[in-house]
Amino acid sequence: MNTRKYLIPCILLVAGTALFGAISPIGRSTAEVGENSPGDSVDGVPRVVLDRELAALVNDSLNIIVDRDGALHPFLEKLAELRQGGSGVVNILHIGDSHVQAGFWDDRMREHLTRDFGNAGRGLVLPHRLTGTNEPRDYYIRTGVGYEGYRTTSNQRGEKLAFTGTGVEFTGGAPNMEIWHRGGFDAVTVHHHPAAPFLAPPDSLLLDMQCAMGDTEYSTTYYLNRTVDTLRMEALFAPADYVPLYYGFTLHGGPTGVMYHAVGANSAAFEHFERQTTIPDGGAAAVLPDLIIVSLGTNNCFGRNYRSAALRLVVERFFGAVAANYPGLPVLVTTPRESCNLSRGRRVPNPNIEDAAAVIRESAEAAGFAYWDLYNAAGGRGIAETWYNLKLSGRDRIHLTESGYQLVGDMLYDAIAKYYNGYISVPDEVRARVNSLRPGTAPVRDPYDSFRRYSRLMAAGDLYRISRDRI
Repeated sequence: MNTRKYLIPCILLVAGTALFGAISPIGRSTAEVGENSPGDSVDGVPRVVLDRELAALVNDSLNIIVDRDGALHPFLEKLAELRQGGSGVVNILHIGDSHVQAGFWDDRMREHLTRDFGNAGRGLVLPHRLTGTNEPRDYYIRTGVGYEGYRTTSNQRGEKLAFTGTGVEFTGGAPNMEIWHRGGFDAVTVHHHPAAPFLAPPDSLLLDMQCAMGDTEYSTTYYLNRTVDTLRMEALFAPADYVPLYYGFTLHGGPTGVMYHAVGANSAAFEHFERQTTIPDGGAAAVLPDLIIVSLGTNNCFGRNYRSAALRLVVERFFGAVAANYPGLPVLVTTPRESCNLSRGRRVPNPNIEDAAAVIRESAEAAGFAYWDLYNAAGGRGIAETWYNLKLSGRDRIHLTESGYQLVGDMLYDAIAKYYNGYISVPDEVRARVNSLRPGTAPVRDPYDSFRRYSRLMAAGDLYRISRDRI
């Protein structure tokens, strides 16, 4: 037996272990781990385990975060700090259409993230039902007085809504709302019009000072003296020129961990959020996001009037506004999964989705954003019928079942877990050196191309090639 060809890899393995510490294998899904799926370090998170039937649907080698400019590095650093016992809250804002509004996708993401990095609370809850549409199942918001509801996709109010894309304006009686959340909360932030009267909890529930804390022009935070699952809030006063318009609430549940906010709107396309502009123009700062996830595009792809150039224009405008108003903020863009059109009484794959996914990927990369290609990771062209046969998709082959959305959440978290594990497998000093190559940092001899190259190596967990190069 020729042992010589095995000698060098063995030496490298031993040397790598001595240099970087022992690296134990991470949990694996039934799908095989791809070449850029790194081993787990002591601070790594487990991969998502799928049963054999579901794993067969996932192209694991394509179920990855593509981040050529290292856009997500600051977000990954904050997750690593939480994982290592740090304090503070990492906020994620997920913007999307009906796939996000349903609540199953973001709930699955919330489950994974809070398990591995700590739970800072439910995050945003929006008055969807009061605006005439569906709410997620883990909360409700209701009122006993007259109101008008507004949505970003059918806004008749004549002015921009807040970053939530929803609004409830009271038309008779003192404003009041009752909030219930299955998991409970110990503080609440009210997102409101600047001229709205204070909507406050009863004095008996307020912590210490009997007044609002964390007050800003568009939001007011109240800290409670105990955890509750139901809270009734009423207006304290109503000046003559008030505007009783409320956009939603943030429910808090702890001082440390992840808070996952979701802003989903049925039928929403890129132009709805681009036209609304309150998300890209800085309005989302109300939740202090450390990462914005954008999941739009499905509704841009229906009809014979679809044009690739028109989609590219509106996508680039939206991405450009986000980049200009949140400079340096990590953004992760997802492509739509294959869906179907109705043609002569039959459901047939929508031919526009594949092109739209390519436009979104290219536009995201041009904007310096990371992206996750759900279209190809979920099976690509012709897969919609398979998802339906496995009861992961509804009859329209567009919307998913609860199990389908949970699978999408599992896939996205698994892609993030791969990237996170590869990133934190690199020693702190090497990560700091690589991140110093980003534009806007102190000048260094290495060109920006070096940063792109090292960023790809970090995503792949390629410790040997990183340690070998002199950076």
